Parts: sequence; C-alpha cells; structure tokens
Amino acid sequence: MENIKKLVSVLLFSIVCLYLATTVAYAQQTSGELYEKALYTEEMKGELQNAIDLYQQILENNPENKQVAAKALLHQGMCYEKLGNQEAVKKYRQLVDNFPGQKNEVALAKERLSKLLVVEKELKTPKTTTLQKVWSGEAQIGLGSVSPSGKFITYADVSLNLALRELSTGKTSALTKEAGGDPEQYNLSSVVSPNNKQVAYNWYKNKCEIRILDIDNPQPKVLYANKDENIWPCAWSPDGKTIYASSFLNKMGKCRILAINTTTGDMQILKSFDQMFWLQLSVSPDNKFVAYNFPNAKNGEISDTDIHLVSTDGEKNIKLIEHPANDEVLGWFSGNNQLLFKSNRGGSWDIWTAEIVNGKVEGNPKKVITEIGEKTRTMGVTNKGTYYYSQIARKFNAFTVPFVQTNGEVKSELAKPLLGSVRNAKWSPDGKSMALIKELWGQNNKRPLYVRDAESGNERMLSDSFVIQHLLWLQDNKTLLILGNDERRKYEKNYSGGMYTINVQTGEITQVLAFSDYSGKDWEIGLTVAQMLAKGNNVQKNIYYLKNGQLICRELATGQEKILLKDPSLNSNNYTLDPLPDEKNILYCNEDQIYIIPVSGGKQIPIMKRITTNSGPTVPNSAVCSTDGDYIFYTQNIDGGSVLWQITSDGKNPKEVYNSKVPINSLSIHPNGQKIVMTTLDQGAEIWKVDNLLTKE
Repeated sequence: MENIKKLVSVLLFSIVCLYLATTVAYAQQTSGELYEKALYTEEMKGELQNAIDLYQQILENNPENKQVAAKALLHQGMCYEKLGNQEAVKKYRQLVDNFPGQKNEVALAKERLSKLLVVEKELKTPKTTTLQKVWSGEAQIGLGSVSPSGKFITYADVSLNLALRELSTGKTSALTKEAGGDPEQYNLSSVVSPNNKQVAYNWYKNKCEIRILDIDNPQPKVLYANKDENIWPCAWSPDGKTIYASSFLNKMGKCRILAINTTTGDMQILKSFDQMFWLQLSVSPDNKFVAYNFPNAKNGEISDTDIHLVSTDGEKNIKLIEHPANDEVLGWFSGNNQLLFKSNRGGSWDIWTAEIVNGKVEGNPKKVITEIGEKTRTMGVTNKGTYYYSQIARKFNAFTVPFVQTNGEVKSELAKPLLGSVRNAKWSPDGKSMALIKELWGQNNKRPLYVRDAESGNERMLSDSFVIQHLLWLQDNKTLLILGNDERRKYEKNYSGGMYTINVQTGEITQVLAFSDYSGKDWEIGLTVAQMLAKGNNVQKNIYYLKNGQLICRELATGQEKILLKDPSLNSNNYTLDPLPDEKNILYCNEDQIYIIPVSGGKQIPIMKRITTNSGPTVPNSAVCSTDGDYIFYTQNIDGGSVLWQITSDGKNPKEVYNSKVPINSLSIHPNGQKIVMTTLDQGAEIWKVDNLLTKE
C-alpha cells in the first residue's frame, strides 16, 4: 500500500512538472510570437502606437520571460523616441534598472538614454523662439504639409501636381503627373502620415477625391469620393489608421468633420454643421479628440470663431476656447497636451498655446509669437515641436497705357500706375470715369468698389459691402451692374449672391436678381454678364449672363428672361463675355476656344481653338473686342506670366503684341480706342518654420 502511495505521489509530481514545463514553453512561444508581431507592426507597418500596445501586452502577460521582456522595453522606448515622446527615457531606465542580465539590450538602452538625457537637459534650458524662412516660390507651394520627421514638405507644384521637397537639400520630386489635361485634374491639399511613408491628398477629377500613395512607390489609391462634395484631408490619427477630413456639401450648404478608415475607406461623420465654413482640424496625440474652430451666431449674424473639440468616436462635443475675439486651430504638439492656435484677441493676429487636460484648458493660454498675420496657412508641427506655416502675399497692379488698336501696339514705357491693389478696372461708355474693384488682401479679402475720375484722378468709394466677381457699366454712364456677394448677408440661409445695380452718384444699391438656387460648385463657376449697347440713346435694354451651360438674355425693364443657347461648353470655370459694337453678337471666351454668339439665338461661331505646341497648350484666358469691332484681343497665361494676342474678328492673323512677366487679370479698352487699362497679379508664397515655441519660463 505504501508503495502504491509513493507511486501515485511520483506520478502526480511528474504530471505537475510536465504541466508547468508545458505552460512555460507555451508562454515562451506566445510571448515570442507576440514580440514578432509587435516588431512587424513597428518596423514594417510603421504603426508605432499599436506596436507600443503590443509590447505592453508582453510585459504584462509574460514578465517572467526576461529576454523577451527586455526586448519589448527596448522597442517601446524606440517607438516613443520616434514619436518625439520623452516617455522613451522612462522605458530605457526601466530596462537598465530591472534587467541587468540582458546585456545587449541594456547596452543599447544606455547608449540611447545618454543621447536623450542630453536632449532632455537642452529642453529644460531656456531657449529663444526663432523664426526662419525656409522656402519662397509660387503661391501654391504652401498647399501641403511638413512631415512629422521634419525632413520634407509636400506641396502643389506649378502644374498643381502633388510634389515633395527635401528641406535639407532643396531637392524636389513630383509624386503625381496627371494634373491638367482633359478632364482637368489637380491637387490642392496634402498631409503626411505619422510614419513619414505615405501622403493623403485631395484630387479633383470631375469630382473631389481623397487619395493615398506611398512616397517610395507613388501609385495612387482612391480612398474616398462623393459627388457634389469637396473634401480636404487635414490630419492622420497617430496610429495611421484614420484620416480626419473636412467635408463641404455644396448644394446643401453644409460642412462636416469626417473620420475615414485608411484601409477600407469607410467613413464616419463626427460632426455636421448646417452652414458652410472652412474647417481646420488637428487631432490630439492620444487620438481622443479632433480640435476645430467654428463661428458663433449672435442675433442671426456671425460674430467670432471659437475652438471646439469633438471626440474621435463622435459622441462628445466640447467648446474648448471661448473668447470674444477670433481663434483658429493650428495644430497639436506631438507627445504632449499643448494645442497651438491663432488669435486676434490682442489686436493683431498672434500665435498662442494652451494646455489641454481631459478635454479642458488647464490654466491660461500663452502668447508665443506676435503679429503672425491673418493670411497664414498651417503646415503642421514636427515630432520635435517645430511649427511650419505658409504665408501668401499678393497684389494686383493696375496701369493705363497708350494703345494702338490697328496693330495692337502697347506703349508700356508710357504706362501710368493706379494706386492700391486694383483687381479689375473698367472704362465707362463715355470714357470719363473708371470703375475699380480693389482688394484688401489680409483684411478678410475685402473688395471695395471705387469710381475714378479719368481727368483728375480723384477716387471715391461706392461700397465696401460686396465681394465682387464681375462688373460693367450701363450705357447711361451713371449705373454699374455688379455680380457678387453682399458680405452683410453671407451667413443668411440660402443666400448665395446676386446681381445688383449701383448708382455711382448716390450710391443707391438695387438687387436685380438673386442666385438663391445657385451655390457650391455652380457658384464657383459663377456668372458673367455682358451688356448690349443701345446706340443713339442711353437706354440699357438687355443684359446677358451664363448659368448652368445656358446663355440667358434678361430684359432689364420687365425682368423677362429668354434662353438663347444651351451648350455644355458654356459650363466653364474661366470665361468672359463682351458685347460687340454691331449689337448683334457677343464675344465669348473660355479656356478652350473663343466664340461669337448671336444675340438672336442660334449656334455659336468658333473663332479660335486651343492650340497645343511643344511648350504646352495655347489657352485663351480672357478676351475683349476693339471699339471698331475689327479685332479681338485675348490673353494667354504661360510660364508664370501672360501674353496678349491680337487676331482679326474672324479669327485670322494671330499676332503677339505684349508680353507680361506676371499674369494679366483684366483688360479694358478706352472708347476712343487709344489707351487701355490693364491689371496684373503679382503673388507668391513663403514657407516659415518656428523653433522652440514651447520655451521654458
């Protein structure tokens, strides 16, 4: 019996030992497999936060496997280091203190720790915030973002292709090549992934899309697209799984904040708004909140913009920063809870920072940069805390110059400049006055309307309440017809601009028609009006305008309208209408060709078509007719400037008559045919970086 008991005891002991050995082996195998998975997530997929979580599982579930645990701690520290997070110091110290027997990992941890401690010491040492210009060029170079590594920026090149520029060398490379063409394609916004390997960007081709490509293998993938929706990628989640985007539903007059899965393209609406407003987004480092700014409505009118948070699951919305001034989101600092924003609360546009804890502002916001300017576009914050932004500067220059209609000679050496930034200028029918649309860039882009006495040069402002797209004189020399938006009504529901008359003597404004059903992309296409002169008297009979691919004649006295022509080619982003002196035809110009259109109706008569040369297409931008009706003058933008061409009224004998180094924006011929007023656009962008924004006090 005693032998049986001993045998049972030995058997049970053996079973227990076998079980424990099997369990340990299984645990070792599981922790090893989990480590391989974490390593793949870190190094191959670049999903650093996910890798950190996997390494943490190893530490919590298998602490007895010191070899794997030490490797997990080492790589946790390396992940935090790549994210610019000082949590890396804690992980390396934990490895050195708790796993002295793992000599290889400890040696690597000590090496990396020594470098980080130097950096940590530097961070604790007070530094001066520095501002440095890193690049200047065409206006579109600011349409991109800085990489989290701070090694490169993305931007739109001169053709509006997506491109990349290395900041240390200045080397540039195109990531797309399809911009331009037919149908027209282009890029206007991009943002770099957290692992610096991918770019999300918007791409317009018949509709607006969000695309993703790998920088090393730039094959685009359409992630999200929806008809009648403009969409802009603003930020990646820290784990690279989500893109947060601002969405604009043009026909509905709404905007939204979207979360889009980077693998499947599945979309979640985080927040929807019943009015259109430009949404600037930034995601918190812990991926819990998206910060955005949105205007307040008081007594039915928009007053100021405040900063809000929406949780990344769409469940919570928090008003974060409330102030009577305007506050705009710039970006969150990686690895800490500091939010950068722009505000005019001090009387000028300055950069401020606020500490955010659990969705609330901790303490008072601090001003870190003064007078940054209103017209700045954020390009992101690097992992090391350097802030990048672009600043666009532009000015319209106007001048009158002697002109010979018969041969198109422009005597530029005798040009006389006009004061201010003049966007558009039109002679009155009698040539005694000039209407001017000026642009106050940086002051909410106001476009005040002036009338100028041609003899004395005195100018008088008629209105500063409109953003004017087009204007013309009526034949009485006392009335201007303008097309645009009344800024006092811009936040009214269903208001999308209209056509108005302004009495140049009294300043009285009268609405001719409203474009209440004309918004979004249609409004971007716009309407242009052309008058038909009534010779022998001062009665303005009709106006002509374009809408949805239709040429419409409207009788001013009765308001009755008649569709003269329907043609898809009339739906164009850029075009002009100009009456011909014979009262029977209208000159129409778009980016493809120039037509003569009979006012009695009927098919348009082609005058000139787009011509493709070795240097690219010859594209007409705008056109006017000579006062005697014998010639047509049109502009062509090329190589950053413009060329003025002359052709006969039947489209023959093309002749280059003037070359401008900057684009020609508008052209108006004096009624006597002996001088012109021309406006040109001079613009560009600068990219700046700000170091040491979070200086120690």
